[in-house]
Amino acid sequence: MTRRIALATAVAAVLCGSCANGEASGQDHQRQMREAVDGFFAAANRGKWDEAARFMAPEFKIFTDGASTFDRPTYVALLKADDLKVTDVGLSEIESSVSSDGSLGWIRYKALVKATSNGKPADVRTAETMVLARRPEGWRIVQAHASIAPLEQGRGR
Repeated sequence: MTRRIALATAVAAVLCGSCANGEASGQDHQRQMREAVDGFFAAANRGKWDEAARFMAPEFKIFTDGASTFDRPTYVALLKADDLKVTDVGLSEIESSVSSDGSLGWIRYKALVKATSNGKPADVRTAETMVLARRPEGWRIVQAHASIAPLEQGRGR
């Protein structure tokens, strides 16, 4: 399940490049935040987990179903061990926003991820949220939450 969370989070949000809904004064912050998220997921999709970790704040935490919490080093270790291969992703209900002062932002979405793990189907539906903070080095993911529901073989489409 942890591997499904890691992959679903990584793959689903890579398509968030069109998540803008900010006001004119916050459009640059929206774009920069989305670029950071896209950078994280582009690295994750290539399996470059150390590169992906550079987009996470040192205090990064991810919260999952079952009350699991992982810090950045643990999450990166899980991502490195991940053998999931994604075959299809469908996103819906994508929303994002940046605070009026441009220091914080969030992205949330639902996804349907078709994948395999150890050669077996590992399809999931997710509802996910990421919180980002603007730092001197750029936008960094400080917190993520993923609710995951495995799909039965042959169902869910």
